[in-house]
Amino acid sequence: MGGIKMKTALQKITAILMVLLMVTAVFSGCSKSSTESVDSTGDDLIQNAVDSDDEDVIADGSSGGGSGGNGGKSNGILNSGSGSGGGKSTSGDSVYKPEDNHEIDEEATKSFLESVPKSLKGTTVKHLIWWNPGTTEKRKAEIFKKETGIEIKWIVSGVDKHTTKLASMIGQGNSPDLAPMAMTDFPTSITNDYFQTLDAGKLNLDDKIYDLNTMNQYKWNGKYYGAMIKSSTMVTFYPVFFNKDLFKKLGVKDPYQLWQEGNWNWETLVQTCLTLKQDKGIKTPLSGDYGLNFLSNSAGADAIEYDGNGGIINNADPKNSTAYNKVLKGWQFLNTLKFEHKVLGSESYGGFYSGDVPMLLTGNYVAQRGDVFDKNVKFNWGFAPTPSPKGSNVVLPGEAKLWGFPKGAKNAEAAGYWLRYWLDSAYDPTDAPLWSDKADGLLSFTSWMWEQEKSFMNYKGIVAYGGNYTAGQMFNELSECGSNNVKTVLEKWSGVLDKNISKIKKWG
Repeated sequence: MGGIKMKTALQKITAILMVLLMVTAVFSGCSKSSTESVDSTGDDLIQNAVDSDDEDVIADGSSGGGSGGNGGKSNGILNSGSGSGGGKSTSGDSVYKPEDNHEIDEEATKSFLESVPKSLKGTTVKHLIWWNPGTTEKRKAEIFKKETGIEIKWIVSGVDKHTTKLASMIGQGNSPDLAPMAMTDFPTSITNDYFQTLDAGKLNLDDKIYDLNTMNQYKWNGKYYGAMIKSSTMVTFYPVFFNKDLFKKLGVKDPYQLWQEGNWNWETLVQTCLTLKQDKGIKTPLSGDYGLNFLSNSAGADAIEYDGNGGIINNADPKNSTAYNKVLKGWQFLNTLKFEHKVLGSESYGGFYSGDVPMLLTGNYVAQRGDVFDKNVKFNWGFAPTPSPKGSNVVLPGEAKLWGFPKGAKNAEAAGYWLRYWLDSAYDPTDAPLWSDKADGLLSFTSWMWEQEKSFMNYKGIVAYGGNYTAGQMFNELSECGSNNVKTVLEKWSGVLDKNISKIKKWG
């Protein structure tokens, strides 16, 4: 890759060993559910590529779907420029009115597909993912091939295995053309030279569909390596889903109603939980999976922050007082809910599906059409953003999954066009849209979330660097220590983060 210095042999070996250890870290909360529905059409063409690097295990994705974006008035390709977009900070307490609703736009879709250069016809884009392609994605790949002549071949690595798969394919001279850059991989996937800059895909970053507010955070030495498209599932937000029928039956205001009144915050979340528990006899008012840990980010900061120039800031260090206080406050709030108010439970999805648990905090990917909510939820359900502290602007916790062009990719330009089409929900097929139709306003809500300030769980890739610790160890200790002990535990992990930051600076 041009402009990136080759490391010494010893550095290369050490870096590869570190990545192999790092990917054993927790990789939960994926933007695609492990139980996501897959259209039966063409399922025999979706194969697992974990255990072999042979070309014949790369799946032909010529029968499938896609995800979200903003109507695409620009083709989104051809110039590597700079731009601005996304991430407006608002209170988020009143009726959500997204600036762009990212609705399906058939004319824009037709125009975009016609803009793909004819010279790319006959090429094949090898696309590395960790989940089985969903209905929308499979349908979208089929349309893309029909209209552009570019074939999409999915390489399904399996959860936790995409980075080792990527390293293996690059080493064998068989690089994918498009691959994920999740936070468990960042920044090591860049410092290990696994990705080219986005120039390789000829993306037009002046196109407002690109979320530059997010992308700027993950620049490395001032260069873009990962792309993010608004309205896709590649930021996993963690809203509060709730049982509308149960709230109505109990006569309790639900989170959506409180939000629309401008009264949805940490305080009213606690009040709602206590009303359900103490007055209505609900054993577990709020449950969740791994997503419950994202309540810690709703205070507005994560333990790790990137400056876009290769700098890594440790917000678990008390010296960074403003951000540190938010991180501390967030973990204390989670512990207070769990151990003082005792309103959090471990029932997760099962308790919500059965109607026993009124609220569930989990990734918004569950609300994709054909996913677990469509399959398992039999009552009317609603949604509201994860609340922030009273009096503060809403900051939505989430996970970012950027996409880049690996070193050695042979069809990066074609992959750039596919990326732009695949993740823009305005280009979704009318017969296979991304989001569920079981809850009114879900598309608008998703679009609204993209326009808010975000706090990403960045520490995962730093704490796991070198393989001595996992993100799971860190968040389990911080979420189970009790609010009075959070300060001590956080400062313990601050030392781990500092050591790993030093290692990254040395090898990167």
